[in-house]
Amino acid sequence: MQWRWFAVWAIAGLGCVSGASELPERDDAGRRRDASSAGDAQPSDDDAGSGVDAGTELDAATELDAATELDASETRPDAGSHDDDAGAVTAPPVIDGVVGDDEWAGASSVASTVATVWAGNELRRMRAMLRDDGLYLAIEGRIDANAPTNAITVYVDRALGTTEGLALTAMSDTDGAIDDALSPSSAYVVPSGFVADLAWATNAMSRTASGSDARTGWRDFVRASSPSDFFWITANDAPTTCGADACETFLPRAVLDAGMGAARPRTVALFARIANHDGAQSPNQTLPMDDPSAPRTVSVLLELEE
Repeated sequence: MQWRWFAVWAIAGLGCVSGASELPERDDAGRRRDASSAGDAQPSDDDAGSGVDAGTELDAATELDAATELDASETRPDAGSHDDDAGAVTAPPVIDGVVGDDEWAGASSVASTVATVWAGNELRRMRAMLRDDGLYLAIEGRIDANAPTNAITVYVDRALGTTEGLALTAMSDTDGAIDDALSPSSAYVVPSGFVADLAWATNAMSRTASGSDARTGWRDFVRASSPSDFFWITANDAPTTCGADACETFLPRAVLDAGMGAARPRTVALFARIANHDGAQSPNQTLPMDDPSAPRTVSVLLELEE
């Protein structure tokens, strides 16, 4: 696994926070339902911990040291899903919102070395690995509890250079909290060949995603009904847990590769930003490390080869 540099020239702006939106009801397939077919209600947006499994212990005391210097170019070697010395299958990371170096050994890792200009909203490090069972992702950072309409967002192209999925400029779903944040009304400029097939986001820390979660989890743009109606991947299919200062999530192969066939070799590419409620503004931190003065211009992607 490795990541390479792409050059893109453009200018984009910085900003702050505002606004929120009504949450739609969804059927079991993750698609929006109208009022006539509404069933069970979505988890409450007012309770930041409402999606947390009572049996899951989250370490809210973990603090990231703002003075710690992180190497933006750090990438771990590809350990795959096997221990080469012993020939045994290694254990995958535990999706509990607490990131450990040992459990993420073998992951590709990128970090930001600049201090955030949005107090309380931080991106520190992103780790990702492809294993036989799927894509594992960890984001170290947090969202300010006093600005719950901000979101950590990650866009994923599951086969860089192919045309399936959605261009970021086409996204216009405003009927869910993270759907709105993932629909950039002030578009990102991305490298040629990057089209988003999937995205992950959260606007709540210390939370475990539950069911079709409006505030934390994955969205599928390949199976979207339209650019204004994203397909919601349930937490049962793709679990996410956020602690106080980090989130971990897992996307199974059956979801990651749905409808692709045997598309190998390929490059899975991704990038992360913090965005305000409608995706129009981002602070200066970028993952992978990019130009902090132009966070809406994406010239560097984290690339996973297989």
